[in-house]
Amino acid sequence: MIIKRTSRDQAFKIVILSVLALITIFPIVWIFMTAFKGPEEINVIPPTLIPLRPILDNFAEAIKTDFLLALRNSVVVGLVRSEEHTSELQSRQ
Repeated sequence: MIIKRTSRDQAFKIVILSVLALITIFPIVWIFMTAFKGPEEINVIPPTLIPLRPILDNFAEAIKTDFLLALRNSVVVGLVRSEEHTSELQSRQ
């Protein structure tokens, strides 16, 4: 009887962790799939996950803009904020 309970507990843990993984991964998949949609498809109601007519125009537009500058700025802001938060936590101890 202990073996069956353990396998039930394991199954329950697997189900819970799988649901949490899906909740975590879904926004990333949504962003990735939206990158292949045109403006008219992005704003459609109800929204679609898989693009009906995949396009690469969004990537070409990102390359035309100063994407690397924006990426660098995001990384710098993230690192500075992380350092501020770490210093804040250390000062509380």
